[in-house]
Formats: sequence, C-alpha cells, structure tokens
Amino acid sequence: MKISRLLFFLTIVTIFDGCKTVTASSSRQEINFEYVQKQAELLSKKSYIEPIKIKNDLTTNEYGQITFNPSKALWMSESLPFRLELFHLGHTYDTPTNINEFKGLYSQDIRFTNDLFNFGTLDQNSIDNAKDMEGYAGLKILCQLNKPGQFDELISFLGNEKFRALGRYNIYGLYAAPLLSRGANDKINMAHYTEFWLGKPSPKANSITIYAIADSPEATTALQYEISPGNDTNIKVKSTIYPRANSISVGIAPMSTLYFFGTNTLADYKSCYSQFHYSDGFIMSSEDNTVYQPLENYTQLVVNELKVTNIKYFGLAQRDRNYDHYQTPFIALHLMPSLWITPDNNWQNGKVVLAETPVNNTNALNIYTFWVPEEKLCQGKAYSYNYTMHWATNEPDTGVGYVSSTKVGMEGDNICFSVKFTSNVLKKLPAVANITANTTVSTNSKIINTKIQKDPFDNQWITLITVSKPATTTPISLSCTLINENNPITETWTYKWIQ
Repeated sequence: MKISRLLFFLTIVTIFDGCKTVTASSSRQEINFEYVQKQAELLSKKSYIEPIKIKNDLTTNEYGQITFNPSKALWMSESLPFRLELFHLGHTYDTPTNINEFKGLYSQDIRFTNDLFNFGTLDQNSIDNAKDMEGYAGLKILCQLNKPGQFDELISFLGNEKFRALGRYNIYGLYAAPLLSRGANDKINMAHYTEFWLGKPSPKANSITIYAIADSPEATTALQYEISPGNDTNIKVKSTIYPRANSISVGIAPMSTLYFFGTNTLADYKSCYSQFHYSDGFIMSSEDNTVYQPLENYTQLVVNELKVTNIKYFGLAQRDRNYDHYQTPFIALHLMPSLWITPDNNWQNGKVVLAETPVNNTNALNIYTFWVPEEKLCQGKAYSYNYTMHWATNEPDTGVGYVSSTKVGMEGDNICFSVKFTSNVLKKLPAVANITANTTVSTNSKIINTKIQKDPFDNQWITLITVSKPATTTPISLSCTLINENNPITETWTYKWIQ
C-alpha cells in the first residue's frame, strides 16, 4: 500500500517493519502559523532539552549508500507539482526530527519505515546498524524546477540546524539557518529544528508551505516558509521568536558558506584549481550605500560589524560564473546560488555581522553573516522578523556598476589592489571621462597611489590602489567608489587585509 493512501484517512495506523512496530497518528486540527506560534510559545516556557542523538558507526561513504527510493516519493502517485522525499538517520545526521503532513483540518505525522530506502552496497552488519535507527534526519522537496517532466531538488533540510535551496539551474552551495543566539560565556548557539509540518500542495500549486519550530537554550522560534520555485527561488519567511531569558541577543536570517581561496588570495594552497569557494563576496544595501566585500580565508578570525539604519538587503554572492576560472568538473562551483535577504517588515536599527574564520580544506564552512537587531529580546514577549530569501544565479539590480574582480599583490613593502568595476553604463563611458575614485584606508596604513583606467580589451574600469604595509598585524580596512560628476556610479568596494 502506498504511503500517500494512508495519509489523512486513518486515525491510528500500525505498520510492522520486521519485528518493529511503528505508530502513525492523525488528528483533526487546522495547521496554520498561529497554531505553530502557539506550540513554540508553549515550548519556550519549558526548560531547554538538548536534542537526542542516536549513536551509530556509519562512515561518510557508508551513509552515502543509503538513498531514498524515488519511486516511493510522497505525492508522486497523485501527480502533484511537488514531491517529498526523506533522509535516513546515520553518520553525523544522528538526530531524528518529527515530520508531519497536513491538508485542511487533517494532519498526520509521517511514519518511519526502512522500506522507503535503498541501502546500496552496504554489508549486512551496516544495514542492520542503519535499520536500528528510527526516525528521519530531514526532508527534501522536489519539483519541475529546471524543465517540464523532470523533478529536481528544490530545497533540502538535512540535519537539524540548516538547509539549502536552489534557483533554476543551480546546484547546492551555501546554507541558511533558522536563528542564532548568544548564550552564557558569549557562546553562539544555532537553533535546531524540532518539528516540521508540510502542507500538501494542490494539483495546480506554484508554491509550497512548510511550518517549523526551531529551539535553542535562549529562545524558541516559530517559522513559516512559503517556497516559490523559479529562476529566483523566493522563500517568504515568517518568524516569531519567544525568548526563554531576558536581554538576549539574536542573529536573524543567518547563512554560512565556504571560501577556501580565490583570485584575491595571496596564500599558496598548492591546489590544482585556480579558486575554490561556494561564495566569493558579501553584499549589503541600505538607504545610504550599496556595499560589496570580497571574501577571504584569513589566518585569524575577522569580524566585521556594519551598523545599518534601514537595511534593504544583505547576503552572500557567487559572482564569478566563468567555469574556466574554476576547472572543477566534480562540482560546478560556478553554478552555486547567491543568497540575499530582504526584510518584509520594519527591522528598525541594527547591524549586519560578517564573520570570516580560517579553514584549511574544502569540507568546512568558514563564512557567516546575519542581522543583529539593536534591541535585546526579553522573556514574556514575542518578536516578529519577516523576510524573503532569494536563491538565484543573479543578484539584486542596483543600477550602478558592480565589482567583478579583486586581485591583491605586493610591490616591495606596499600592497596593491586591482579592482575591476563592471556595468553597461561604464562600458559606454569614454576613456577620457572625468571619473574619480573615492578611496579610503584605515589609520594604520596610508594610500600611496590610486590609478583609474578603462580596460581597452573589455571596456570596463580598473582601479589600482597601492597602500603602505602596516607595522602590526592589525587588519587594514579599505573602500573605493567610482564617482562621475559628484555622483556615485558604482557600489562601494570594501576590503580587509591582514599580513
């Protein structure tokens, strides 16, 4: 019997899997954001409980052998525009998460069964080990994202702390998370998902809704994700935070990515690839300015805090879309999406934090960015932060020139930066145009020389900035904006340099 036939119609269903009995229950309850908010509020009034971890000995390769059987995808037999697949527990994905399906007044938890999975070439001991783990490690939604008749992944929640989504023709890259909070001893805690509710789509639906609860020692958060696939996959997020304590600091709409090395990296990693990163720049726009900062793999933690009055958007971009600049056939880095956040309600005052940590391999995330509201959150109150996530190949159109490349070099004891600005407007400007560079550098360095030139081979504009090397390891902060007739014609390039 197909699982989809079981859903919504049975009050209690008992299914035998070998010698194991698994119970799936249904209820008559309208699932909406108000319902999820109430559950989150109730949970916030209880003591925080660490997520349960199920011990297992599966290696990375062994866990990779366990795959969902696509012929058993939920909603497939009903020819709905979205399909649901699930992840098995195993390896580091060792925390089960409750997953429910709802439609109208009916809701039911999705029962666990090993029959949904293939176990590849695992030996019998490993299969028995895997089958002893009850529960799901996460879920993924598929739709006809890239072409009609072909169901491709749209969004994936694997593990209980983060997720990834795709725009059209993208492959998975950077991650998003529900919430960060600062705990005792300034420890940063990432909220973990405790439960999901998936709205069964209608036959003509062009979006799908997922509700979730994310918990941490400092706060419980109710979340609504309304996911609309396309060239730009937009996810409208409603989040309501219920603090467990007073005066807590939170990070809204956090995201993380990998930056190992790129064109602006001076360190020699002796790699056969010219660059390796999921994202290559930080982007931010406010009522005052539009900023782009190339990412870097520093030898120490570098934290940049940008105070903003009215944030328009912020995020992480993969700007270099030229495959020849990567030459990584095993993973199409040039197809990884950019992700930016646009607030849907008034976030008032706060700051965007960009944290860049050292990494010496391609298996770890080392770049983090999120919004920190100026106000501290207090127990007994609810705080709403709504926003839209944009997962896409492109970025927001700012109407001005953008930074298309940054290269860093040394000239004796001085440091030289080559910054290329690109746009159709810049291409049309004559080489003799009266363009100036508004360039700044922090007090631990000084500008030696600035030169602006139109590149005769691609008609874009290059700014060469030479600054003095500092006497200490304190980072140098730089910025540059191109000006034409007193008007900015590019975004502001910013950079941190550490010797």
